[in-house]
Amino acid sequence: NLIIIYLMIVVVLIYGAARTSGTDHLSKIILHGLSALFFYISIYLFTKKILKNKASSIIDKISLPHKFAQILGILSCTQIIIHLISLGGSPAIEALSIYTTEEVSALRNSITENASSLTNYLSSINIRGILPFLILYFLIKKDRKFYYLILFLGIFYSFSLMQKSYIVTVLLPTLIYCSIKLKWGYIFKHTIIIGFTVVSLVYIASPTPSKQVKPDENDITYRSDIPLVNVLYGIQKRMFEVPGEIVSKWFDNIPKNKPFLNGRGYRFITVITGEEYVRYDAELYPIIRPNYAEQGYTGTVNTASFMYDYANFGILGLIISGFFISLFIIII
Repeated sequence: NLIIIYLMIVVVLIYGAARTSGTDHLSKIILHGLSALFFYISIYLFTKKILKNKASSIIDKISLPHKFAQILGILSCTQIIIHLISLGGSPAIEALSIYTTEEVSALRNSITENASSLTNYLSSINIRGILPFLILYFLIKKDRKFYYLILFLGIFYSFSLMQKSYIVTVLLPTLIYCSIKLKWGYIFKHTIIIGFTVVSLVYIASPTPSKQVKPDENDITYRSDIPLVNVLYGIQKRMFEVPGEIVSKWFDNIPKNKPFLNGRGYRFITVITGEEYVRYDAELYPIIRPNYAEQGYTGTVNTASFMYDYANFGILGLIISGFFISLFIIII
């Protein structure tokens, strides 16, 4: 199932690249997808007999004391409350009184920039690991008190940190579980929560833009008086077109404007070799988003993981990435 999901993501990238750049780079994306599929099948067939029933027998022996889960839930809630107090409340609610996109962007960036590394690390662990697990765990164990406590705090925390992906991260495991179990009420509830939170954050991030900044037509946050249809269009564009567009932009610029890095794009390699670590996600920003760069803005153009391997090793990197993605999925 995981390899199918990953290949669906590759298809979305192909769609976005085709919509924004035509067929120029589709063969490279397809090569990576086929590499991942080939290596997955090969590794799966090789390890099938070796690992047969081993993983399931280990998992069956693992038991989590319910009290421990409740203590973990209390610690999770405590981290959320302390973090929000340190921020002076909910940044998303504060953003409702801001009228320019620049100020909203600065507020969102300040959430992590002005916090200590420990605070950011604990927040990341909570959002990406603890909250998703606990919501699912308490739902399965039918502990309604802790389920709703963690659910509501998790929703508010995801909303407050002003990152649209957080609410998806927090609720997706539970949504997948409910879909498998055909729990239609929970499916509807969690889908509505995700949709409402994302739409709300798009709205908050879209005040009247300052006249000093020329809007980028590809940036969905630069809109005023947004009707629902524009918000939904913007979300669709961000989910299905922009990821493929950014992949194409990387292909456009590497190696034409930026050379292959030959390992300098991996921090762990530069630590060993002593060479300077290079971040193309930052260096490509002024090339891909020149309108903002001209105004003095800095940022990153994050992209699909296999593009970092391409940036280092070219076509070979796309194949190498396919191997490691398939190995990662096999391990899971």
